Amino acid sequence: MRVPTLENLRALIACEEGPCVSLYLPTVAGGSPDDRSHFHAELTRLHNQLAASHPARVVAELLSPLEAFSTADFWSQAKSTLVAFRSQTTLAHWHLPLVLPERAVVGAKTHVRPLLTHLQSNRGFYLLRLNDSEVRLHAGSAFGLEPVELPLALDPAYAKLQAAGPFAASEVEASVGVDPLRRIRAIERAVAQVTSASPRPLLVAAPERELWMFRSVARFDDMIAFGLVGDLGHLSLDALHARAWPVVEQHLDEQNLDVLDRWGALSCAHRASDDLSIIARATTMGRVRELILDREAIVPGRLDRSTGTVQRTVARNPREDANVLEELAESVCLHGGEVFRLRHDRMPTRSPIAATLRW
Repeated sequence: MRVPTLENLRALIACEEGPCVSLYLPTVAGGSPDDRSHFHAELTRLHNQLAASHPARVVAELLSPLEAFSTADFWSQAKSTLVAFRSQTTLAHWHLPLVLPERAVVGAKTHVRPLLTHLQSNRGFYLLRLNDSEVRLHAGSAFGLEPVELPLALDPAYAKLQAAGPFAASEVEASVGVDPLRRIRAIERAVAQVTSASPRPLLVAAPERELWMFRSVARFDDMIAFGLVGDLGHLSLDALHARAWPVVEQHLDEQNLDVLDRWGALSCAHRASDDLSIIARATTMGRVRELILDREAIVPGRLDRSTGTVQRTVARNPREDANVLEELAESVCLHGGEVFRLRHDRMPTRSPIAATLRW
């Protein structure tokens, strides 16, 4: 898998049983000898940690597949961070363009929280790339873009248009009898069909004429106001993502404010709360629809996932001790809820946590 998805992480959270190896390793784009050395040094350290409490057979089964990764082709795909997870039932890894905190740990569960911050469901989007001769749909996140199959049946005359060469699109369309707006409507219907099952914001990248026509017929509830103007068909997925993500991120941050209106309305109907204990119990029962967190807050403690009780602790090192807010975010994700991380001054109450409830 080239890009991790929320579904991937939900499966890891739900199914893993220890020991689980979680590795976050900073890398250089294209790989370097230092990356390879760092990787093998971390595997040696993990081997020693595992060998202290597990049979040699288990240690070998866990680490051998990770060691086998280290090939020239593997390192040529490096970006900013290598993320790898290994248990007795799972093996997953990704080369990601984001800088994530370095970590190599063995635990009863995989350590997915650094990824959850970027992948929880309100951080996804669709990107439609189109020009005179090409239509491509991608699903995106903070980590990159993945192609999405688009069931699109266009006028056969467009085969002539695609082979027409570098002529003005309007001249070619006139010569082969193609209605450009009819084509755009067909594209809009196909995109609506594919995205209806999992609605997300839609960003369109197209030359000015196609972008204007698409916007004139689009019926999407959440279409990003300013598209990417230009014929971007020549860009790689990584380069296209680098252009798209800042635009999408700004849109998502503004969209996050909508959850505050819902929280206010539901709190009047006693279907929302900012009480940590109430939210913790509701989380373990799958009752939290939307969890709103102060992204700067740390509440030391642990969540008992069987009872929903929170054991508060005194933080000796706030940045390293367990943060119960992150445990709650992970639990909400596992149960299919959404997590919104807002600045402190945008929180709906003085509490660092708030939630809307399913019932």
